[in-house]
Amino acid sequence: MYQRKYPNTDKERYNVLKSFFDTIKSLTDGGIPISTECFVKAKKVFGIYAKLMDFNEDTNNKENKRIQLYKELFHKSKLYIIHYYQMMNMAIERGELKPEIRLYYGLKQNDNKPPRIHSESELISLAKNLFIADAKRISEGGKYLTNPGIGVVKVWFEKFYDIYQGEKNLENAKTVEVENIQEIRNEADTTIKDIWDNIEAEFIELPNNERIDICSKYGMVFELLEEKQEISEKSEEKPEASLTQERPVIKNSLQYTFAFPE
Repeated sequence: MYQRKYPNTDKERYNVLKSFFDTIKSLTDGGIPISTECFVKAKKVFGIYAKLMDFNEDTNNKENKRIQLYKELFHKSKLYIIHYYQMMNMAIERGELKPEIRLYYGLKQNDNKPPRIHSESELISLAKNLFIADAKRISEGGKYLTNPGIGVVKVWFEKFYDIYQGEKNLENAKTVEVENIQEIRNEADTTIKDIWDNIEAEFIELPNNERIDICSKYGMVFELLEEKQEISEKSEEKPEASLTQERPVIKNSLQYTFAFPE
């Protein structure tokens, strides 16, 4: 036995409404299997959800671009810091610098391995230590090292650190929902049920399987009841579930944060 399966998410609500209007557009006889009042309401709700999905897609695209930039700047900053230590080690190996220079940076005098960086916190800690140590060395008469110079290393680290701070601020920001989002969802749920009631009533005289097939083309979604569930319902002497049963209570959750578009 089949029963209606109502949408639980905003994306599912949008898909149900879109499927209905796509089918309506394909009709050649001009007949619409719902009342004029229901159609007008459905069109309004679908318009709202179309804007909602566009806004969500735009938000996700910006989020993905920000994450990609974050990864790139982390990688670039990490490379410049490691290359600075490698450049220093090569200068020591060529005899241009004394091994004692490593002591400024908290390294052992004979340690010629570049640092390993696995996380943002390690990068930040190492970079800050590097800049302090290098400034101290220069102030005590040490010469500037090049290729890369410490100034270039700082530039790339600061680019990363700026976006890192921005990410931390986003994490600490409170989640903001769409204004009246629950009212919008409730209206969509009511509208979808009205649409489905109208459609099913239009084809109520048809055999069950044929009715389900036609209703599905208008965006209605059905699920097959499990055998154990059917037996349990019968044992409790409940009336057999019909295609027009009341909509179950649905738990809603917002998957994103944004302000409702005007």
